[in-house]
Amino acid sequence: MTSSPDVARDALVEGLGRMKGAAAGAELGRLASGVIDDRRKVAEALANHPERADNLKRLARDPDPGVRANAAWSLGTAGKRDAVPLLSPMLHDPDIAVAGNAAAALGRVSVRERDASAAAALCAALADGRPYVRANALVALGAMGAACDAHPPRDALARDPSESVRVAAADWLGKSIARSKGAASDADRRALLRCTTEDKSATVADACVAALSPRAAGAEKPRSDVQVFVVPDGKNAPTPRAPFALVRADGFLRLGVADRRGAVLELAVPDGTLRLAVPAALAR
Repeated sequence: MTSSPDVARDALVEGLGRMKGAAAGAELGRLASGVIDDRRKVAEALANHPERADNLKRLARDPDPGVRANAAWSLGTAGKRDAVPLLSPMLHDPDIAVAGNAAAALGRVSVRERDASAAAALCAALADGRPYVRANALVALGAMGAACDAHPPRDALARDPSESVRVAAADWLGKSIARSKGAASDADRRALLRCTTEDKSATVADACVAALSPRAAGAEKPRSDVQVFVVPDGKNAPTPRAPFALVRADGFLRLGVADRRGAVLELAVPDGTLRLAVPAALAR
């Protein structure tokens, strides 16, 4: 690490992240106080080192929004119940990538720790003016099995201008049907049926069709580590520090900027399709 050029440093940090063990974690902890690009990559790599949660919590307070965004996302993988009080205020971060990743992380931590204390903060985030924050909050609430009286998902499905939010609302309703073994409310079913024929987006309509026939929960899907190279529209090669929005098969959107090679490392990704969406700052 001390002699490597910038073009190689991110690959070395990724290697340390994917290596289990205290020695690799300690080296990442040392790099966590380096330059911005190092800190940003370390915040991503620490998702695989839950024993270094204190480093992640410090990076979640970093002055650079790219570092905070990666730290928030990694806390969703490595964080425990004590990460919830740190992540909840991050929903109000002025940077959309930080706030959106915090919403996703709250949902993932809450499911893993079986802790519903974040539900109120996520329900409040459904009134956020930024679509990807609302979308991740809805996906998180759906994964938790939590509801919001002030912002029912069927209202988001009918009225939200963002396609991402409407897809998340359809997924929430589908999970509700699956949990109730088909005994969902008539209003929720009517909302999904209306969506299948009236939504102007084929992607949303398809999500509503799938939600009306949810699959029963089975064994957890296999997970893999995946590297994604971000090639923006109009470019023909990965772009360093390019903003991105990565949509996972479980519905969560990861937001941020690519590393010095134009790459993103996503650890323990559920099996299914991954795709790049419009970056958060441009989403409507």
